[in-house]
Amino acid sequence: MHTATKQASSSVDSVEQAAMSLGEIAGSIRNITVMNQQVAEATKQQSEASEDINRNIISIQQIAESVVESSSEISETSERVLHEVSSLNKLVKI
Repeated sequence: MHTATKQASSSVDSVEQAAMSLGEIAGSIRNITVMNQQVAEATKQQSEASEDINRNIISIQQIAESVVESSSEISETSERVLHEVSSLNKLVKI
């Protein structure tokens, strides 16, 4: 009988220890779940920021192309004006 009582007490201790361990495991799982949610939110924010950067790069590229086109037009106009000035100088010298 004494042995049975000892075994029962030992079993109760083991069950209590297992219950405490399971409680710690459950707490750790909750912490991991919270961390996973935080990582998911941070990933979403980084993705949105990357999309914004991509849109801004495309906008900058379009502006740069427009500047190059305008510069080319200005250069052509400057050459025409220079040609006209040269022609007018020749007329004035005559």
